[in-house]
Amino acid sequence: MRKTFTRCLMVIVLITISSLIFGQAEIPATSSLPLKSANSLLYGSDVIINDQPAENQRQACLTVAFNGWLYAGYMVTDGTSHKWMIMISTDDGVTWLVLREQALNTDWYGVAMDIVVAGNSVPDLKLFVSRILRNDVAGYCELIVSGLDGNSGGTINTLRDNIINLPEAFLDVAIASDYRFPAVGASPYSIAVLYSKTISARDSIILLTSSNGGVGFDVEKVVTTTDWYARNVSLAYGRCGSFFNGRYFAAWEQRGSSANDLGQIYTAHSDPGFNSDFLAPVRVDNLLSHSADFCRNPSISCQFNDVNNDMSNLTEVILFDRAYDGVPTSFDIVGTYNKEAANSDTWAIFGMYASLSLNDYESDLNYDPGYDNFLATYFNSTDQKLRYLVQGMNMPDPYNWVVIIDQYNTETNLVDPYPKVEINPVYTQVAHVWNGERPSGNGKAMFDAEYSVVGIQPSSAVSFSLTVFPNPASTTIQFSFELPKQENVKISLVSMFGKTVKTIVDKTLTAGRQQISADVSDLPAGCYSYQVNIGDEKISGRSVVL
Repeated sequence: MRKTFTRCLMVIVLITISSLIFGQAEIPATSSLPLKSANSLLYGSDVIINDQPAENQRQACLTVAFNGWLYAGYMVTDGTSHKWMIMISTDDGVTWLVLREQALNTDWYGVAMDIVVAGNSVPDLKLFVSRILRNDVAGYCELIVSGLDGNSGGTINTLRDNIINLPEAFLDVAIASDYRFPAVGASPYSIAVLYSKTISARDSIILLTSSNGGVGFDVEKVVTTTDWYARNVSLAYGRCGSFFNGRYFAAWEQRGSSANDLGQIYTAHSDPGFNSDFLAPVRVDNLLSHSADFCRNPSISCQFNDVNNDMSNLTEVILFDRAYDGVPTSFDIVGTYNKEAANSDTWAIFGMYASLSLNDYESDLNYDPGYDNFLATYFNSTDQKLRYLVQGMNMPDPYNWVVIIDQYNTETNLVDPYPKVEINPVYTQVAHVWNGERPSGNGKAMFDAEYSVVGIQPSSAVSFSLTVFPNPASTTIQFSFELPKQENVKISLVSMFGKTVKTIVDKTLTAGRQQISADVSDLPAGCYSYQVNIGDEKISGRSVVL
């Protein structure tokens, strides 16, 4: 039976309001980093993260550590067993190892899963895993959030383990962290988990926050309660130079009945801090009449570094699927954005017209703090393509996102891939996971990246070999190579945020054996990308400074 509900009409004023109305900024604005350079795209062959044909692998998710280590998660929903898996790659996705394999008890199966890695040194890497499990035989539903050691996969702690009786249920879950730009009051960083929950009377969207680096949740906030049916959720952290406190931003679906596949899209954020109460929700799907009530699958992302957009504020973007004809048969991607997201509801809507097809859906969204870009991916079911697009944080032309690559997937037997996009801070290039399909009907967790060399033959055009040692280094790094002829040589170190921190050499060198030393004792500990340009040739890689 459909729930009794009341609709609240919202008036969203789409005008620009001076930031003076909302009080003083928290700190002065800082300058933006340059636009992303035109790096060459590799995108090697698709990688099966864990090739197990008997398993039906679903709920593929991805997170990337400060040093470029990749963590992928997925659920095995039927087949040989029910379990959840965490895989790790320390070599850019070339090889994957099992970090954690956790079988589920009898009659339990996975409903939703999300992961996030945090920590700024290898010993301190922690992986936080949120998941919803269900047991229809015993009539239970369970929400679990665990902290794992990012090196061994062992359980550090369980932040939440809550079982409720069906038909009350947890429905979807998302997790995020501010570890790269911690919020004020978080030590050393915060973790947040957003989930949707249904009970007989009302549905809820709830946020859990940990201010102590995932030791435990210390705040629980009800984002909203609704007589509608709350379903898919998305979560992002946001901050900027003028509003550096840090806030968590939520987006979710509200459907008119439990049978509906489509509904409305809402957003709200904590204010003024990461663990503050949430402001009143704002509906965004009805900014365009053709979108109202026919939407699903929101994905949210926010600017979260120390720069300001051109409104001296931070930008929030939400993408979602829209059923253009009002029924879930043909979709396109619609988005909304707010360039005063810290303190105003100044929303505008756009369509992502990267193609003329009405079969684009299952979008995902992320933010690159190195080049101040929003990164998007989605599935085109007509051509079986996974696309990757970019838009600047100032949204200069929101209807025209730049298509970086029209198709990064090699295999085209896709049904519901739900592609994900994550930035690798070492290369400031993106990585993806998605759900592929086997001929048997089982799913398989897949990976590819802008920087992936899997299946790509080494280029014979590079006329020099390079040795970089020691790596890791604490005081000095040496670059050793042989020059076949006199060439201009440029060697640079680039931070995890895409900023050149040291130009080691930039001059013409004579032919012969070269050994260039660089003092790195003045650099903060962390992972850096080295870029070696010799004539028209280029080699890049990673170097860790201890």
